[in-house]
Order: sequence, then C-alpha cells, then structure tokens
Amino acid sequence: MTATPVTQFKYQPLHKPNQLIYGTGQTALVTGWTVKASVAKHLQPHEYAVIGQLYSPTRGISLLIRNLLANPHVRFLVALNATKEDRNAGGCECLLDFFRNGFTEGSSDTGRCCWVINSKIQGFIDIEIEQSALEQLRQCVECQEVYSISEACHLVKSYALREASEPWGKSLEFPFKSVVPTVLPGSLYGHRIEGKTIAETWVKIIHRIKTTGRIRPTGYDGQWQELIDLVAIVTSEPEEFYFPEPNYLPCDRAFIQEYISQILDDAPNREGVKYTYGQRLRSWFGRDQIEQVIQKLIADIDSARSVMSLWDVQDHEANNSPPCLNHIWVRVVDNELSLTATFRSNDMFSAWPANAMGLRALQQDILKAIVKHSTHDLTMGPLITISQSAHIYHSVDCTM
Repeated sequence: MTATPVTQFKYQPLHKPNQLIYGTGQTALVTGWTVKASVAKHLQPHEYAVIGQLYSPTRGISLLIRNLLANPHVRFLVALNATKEDRNAGGCECLLDFFRNGFTEGSSDTGRCCWVINSKIQGFIDIEIEQSALEQLRQCVECQEVYSISEACHLVKSYALREASEPWGKSLEFPFKSVVPTVLPGSLYGHRIEGKTIAETWVKIIHRIKTTGRIRPTGYDGQWQELIDLVAIVTSEPEEFYFPEPNYLPCDRAFIQEYISQILDDAPNREGVKYTYGQRLRSWFGRDQIEQVIQKLIADIDSARSVMSLWDVQDHEANNSPPCLNHIWVRVVDNELSLTATFRSNDMFSAWPANAMGLRALQQDILKAIVKHSTHDLTMGPLITISQSAHIYHSVDCTM
C-alpha cells in the first residue's frame, strides 16, 4: 500500500469546473476521447491533480491552458492519445505540439487574432494570454504522450512517487475579450435552410444562427447560440464531396475519410472508448440496422418503415455522453432515395459538415446496395438533417 503524501494541492479551475475529476497531486491527465472516469477508477486522488477530456483542438486547448496557468502546482501533464477518434480529431497531438513546438501569432478559423500552435493540427490560444506566461508554462510543465489506459496510469503513479515540487509561479488569470452577437428577431421554433452542397448549406446555417439564434446555457458550464428544430436540406452534394478552395470548412478530405468509417463500420467494445455511430447502427442492439433497411427497401421500395435508431433507453441513466444522432429514416419517392437524420443536439460550427458528409456516404452505400441486389433504378435524393438543438458554442467545448 502506497502512503498518501503529506503535501497535498487543490486544483481550482477558472473554467468548466463541472467537467473535471479532481485530486490533490501535481499531474494533469488529459484523456482525449477516452472516458475520463474509466481512467480515474485505476488511480488514487493523491496521484493526480485533475483528469479531463479533450475533444477539440480548435476550441478545447485555450481554456485548458487558462486553467493550467491558474494552477501552477501542476508540474506534469500526461496526454492519453489512445483511440482512432483521438487521431482523427488531433486534440492531444495539438496540445503536445504546444509544449514541444510552441506557438506564433496569427488568426483563428473565425478570423480572430490569436496564438496559433505550431502544429499540423489547427489549434488556437486566446491572444489575451500573455506570451511570457505561455512560454513559462511550456518550460515548467513536463509533458508526456501515452497510448493506453495502463500506460497512462503507470506514468501518473510514477510521478506521484516523486518528492513534491514547489509551484512554478503565482496563479495567473487573463480576462476574456468578449464579443456580444447582435441577435435579430426570429422564430423561436422551426427553421428551414436549403443548399446545393454541404458547404453552401453550412454557410447559410452559420449565418442564421449567428443572426437570429437565442443565447442559452448549455448545461455544461457555458453558453451557446441556438436555434430549435432546424431543418437543413442538401440537394446536390457530389459523390466525392465538394470542398471549397480555399477550404473554409472545419474539416478536410483526409478527416472525412476517417470519419466516414465511424458511421459505416462496426467497432469492438473497448474500456474507456465511447461508442461510434457505426457501432450503434451495426451491432449495439443485436441487429445490423443498415442491412435491415437495405433489405426492407429491396422487398418494398415504397416502405415508410426504413428506420434506424441510435438511442438506447438506458442512455437516460447510464450514459454521460449519449449519442447526438438519434434517428435515421430512408425513403424512396419517384425513384429518388432520400435520407433524413435527426440530431437531439448538434454543434453546427465544428461538427455539422462532417456529420452531413458521413450521412451522405451512408446514403450512397444504401442506394448502391439496393441497386446492386434488385431491379430498382434509383438516383440520389436530398440529405435532410433535423437538428433539434442547432447551436454554436460561445467558447470551448471541453477543457482542464
């Protein structure tokens, strides 16, 4: 049995306090897309200072760094870069590059002046944070990358065995430069937007939310600007997808190729790894729902029962991160196959373009399978998404 050290510290975050697990040590553990509780259960509170997840490099890293600057007793940082989702999103890699490669002054993906992390993954830090403070943080916090839960826990425990170090400085806090959007009068419920491509539709969505969306609390220590029940219709997205030049979308072709597999392919259950949409569609309920829909429409091309469900009734009680995509309906009208997807909650700025492209790929696969195994001559119809909470975050979605 390891004795609890005499020296104990208290981690006091300035941002997102309800999203973190707290200890009394000197190591911050960033778990990426791995569920933080699945790692914390293997550790004792005195072995770590804080455990939190990091999904987005463009929105997550800046507040994480703000919290670290406010807690200078943290002398070690362990980044768990364990899953396909981590590699696809790049959050942990970008955070590590901040410590390894530094940063330069530049602009964010929304055109705001900021510090840009020197990384192949886009990552931004608020310009209000002093350069000297960021450099001091880089010099005083030892940062390590790990690739499994067991490796992460072993490293955290090894740091806990070291003699306690003095904080590297005083707690630092930097004010936000707040931008208050101008909200025009708009409908409280029910909105419709249509475009030929996902890129064109996305621009219209962002404009509508930023001009008429209501500002509301998120339930996760923050605010978002939101429209209720937004119907977006994409009529003519090409099979290989359209990316504007220069690309202003929050994703690129390489990211989409990885993301599509998360919707189309099954995935094994792994400790600490969140489900994928593909897992929910292929095996979660003991049925391959994609194959069910294909067979249903081959047998009855006019069926209105081609439904796929991703919501599990246990998600109400047993899941801290239930699926945002809940329901998919496929319909053939006048030899045109459409797909309608319902999201209970949808990040329209960062996630919707990838969501839409992944669903379009699913729509293409279903159409090709029906045509291949039947005499039906079908064409691609529209992709429709219904975003019950269509929102843009005011700040980041996760931090430490």
